[in-house]
Amino acid sequence: MKKLLVIPSILFLIPMIGFGQVTKEREVVGNAGEVILSRGLEVSWTVGEVAVDYSESANLIVSDGFQQTDYLTTEIGELKTIEGITVYPNPVEDQLNFEIASHQVNDLRGEIIDANGKVVIEIEPFKAIDGYHSQLDVSQLPPGQWVLVFRSTSEAKQRTFSIVKIR
Repeated sequence: MKKLLVIPSILFLIPMIGFGQVTKEREVVGNAGEVILSRGLEVSWTVGEVAVDYSESANLIVSDGFQQTDYLTTEIGELKTIEGITVYPNPVEDQLNFEIASHQVNDLRGEIIDANGKVVIEIEPFKAIDGYHSQLDVSQLPPGQWVLVFRSTSEAKQRTFSIVKIR
């Protein structure tokens, strides 16, 4: 009977011992705060913001904010601007004109986007050469502010316009 109790106890304790070895220290870097220890009780508080700035040297990083132990850095490359596009009239009622006056040949596509970021009109890809002119029917759009974006299909270039639709 004792053997039956000892074996499950050992099997239960082995995982507990293994998991007990893995710990992660809590770290807080704050603008203000304090830790108070008293008879086995720990109370801590901080006042701060999530990392708004940090300074770095060869062997030291100082950050503003709290709980900043793990950093994930990303980079978003800046898009170049497509030059030589004219959009008129703005404000617009029914037909929006756009002209390309560029010496570069670009394969472009376009879209009109609402305030929520939803594409409401797509402009099919076209070859933009010097002197290109086209019209876009915006009569079905309700009055308001819209974003017109032209993007290159082959390069990281774009041009953005704010369009006001009236009536």
